[in-house]
Amino acid sequence: EHQAYVRRYRIAYIEMARKNGKSQILAGIMLYLLFADGEHSAEIISVAKDREQASAVFNVASQMVLLQPILSRAAKVVPSTKRIVKTASNSVYMVKAADGGRLLGGNPSGVAADEILAWPTPSGAEVWNALRSGMGSLDRKQPLMVAATTAPAADESFGADLHKRMLRVVEDPDTEPHVFA
Repeated sequence: EHQAYVRRYRIAYIEMARKNGKSQILAGIMLYLLFADGEHSAEIISVAKDREQASAVFNVASQMVLLQPILSRAAKVVPSTKRIVKTASNSVYMVKAADGGRLLGGNPSGVAADEILAWPTPSGAEVWNALRSGMGSLDRKQPLMVAATTAPAADESFGADLHKRMLRVVEDPDTEPHVFA
């Protein structure tokens, strides 16, 4: 019987200081999910507070594709719609703003959630939950959501709440074994 690899972590949380390559890390992970994860009809999403911020990771990813001949032959970068399309597997990498209503009904296999600390409350939690529930669909074997942010907000925002949750995971990984922080 054939055994398939299934990803251990479904959520990854990265916190790092400004100007340390956060966009490059997120872009690399999302491109791995698009090109090497073996997911047919993959739906990869870069999401942030607004479309401009969400485009930051996409812009890095699109340059990585355009500068790498193997990747640029396998996918088409469409700057006008902020998409990278890999037709052989019917897969797409796209940009979305953190607007919960527009994200409902999606079926993402990968999400780059950028600058979580800037996501508004309560809509930030709504967006997070919409993406997480979309990733929980039965036809996604190993979805991955990667949240990345600079230092946490010192208030009661969604980002601050998520930061506190991730500190609990660091202290006791067994509380949420599917989360890497």
